[in-house]
Amino acid sequence: MQTIERLKLNPIPRGANYMRWEAFRMGPSYMYAHQLLYIVAGSGRGRIGDDEYRLEPGVLSMYGPGVQYEFRSDPGVPLTAATMCFSWHEVSDRQLSVRNRSTESMAGDYWEYAEEPVRLEGLPAFPFHLSIVDPQRRRAEEMFREIGSAWRVTPYAPLLILKAKAVLTELVYLLEKQLAARDDPGEPAALERFRRVVERHYTSDIARRDAAVAAGVSESHLTALLIRHCNSNFSDYLNRVRLKAAAELLQYSTMSVKEVAAAVGFHNCSYFVARFRDRYGVSPGRARHGV
Repeated sequence: MQTIERLKLNPIPRGANYMRWEAFRMGPSYMYAHQLLYIVAGSGRGRIGDDEYRLEPGVLSMYGPGVQYEFRSDPGVPLTAATMCFSWHEVSDRQLSVRNRSTESMAGDYWEYAEEPVRLEGLPAFPFHLSIVDPQRRRAEEMFREIGSAWRVTPYAPLLILKAKAVLTELVYLLEKQLAARDDPGEPAALERFRRVVERHYTSDIARRDAAVAAGVSESHLTALLIRHCNSNFSDYLNRVRLKAAAELLQYSTMSVKEVAAAVGFHNCSYFVARFRDRYGVSPGRARHGV
């Protein structure tokens, strides 16, 4: 089975929406590129392939090309939902993109048929559906509302594509946390203290030793917590927080790339550019100027 390494995840958004349907029915004859559907409010029935299940607030469905699906609201209970269509970049020439068409009219327009289910490290193979719970649910709804509403106004805007890529990547992180929590008693208080320290001081030079002291644990214990709960080490986690802030500055400010790098805590602009490209699949300059 194809495995996409977590650090190489590089989704390409093809479309996004956030809207309310009085009656939502898609299929059963439609096939899309990799897609997600998240239910914010309302209820109904969902079917992906032969799997039928209830649609209710908090339910997330993700599925790939070659899968027929059908979603519909219950009578008198309209659905409010967020959707996003996406594909993977430079992962497999069989798992890239399709046009939004019914199976009766695909003709030659169905590109790169996915012969095997896509599997993300830490997540079930597509297709799957699950109920997102707090605190991941609150964060997911915030992300979907922001990107879905913006996409309806300015679809395919370069900076919006960057934002959507970040949303998809963060969603995988949120789902990993939730799935891991099923067999875990919960995130340690020390790790929560560490997160707060990083969120407040990521623009400064934070040493692992100082972060461990603030979290109330030893450096080795902090490293073990990060590996177990975040699949990361200290420097990678710090860079992730800084790069997320940098992506927002590039979108919402007129600061130069060098100024953005310095503002989020990177002293070396070349290093910042390299890490940004690794994280989002595009250079900061290209993200800023849309070229």
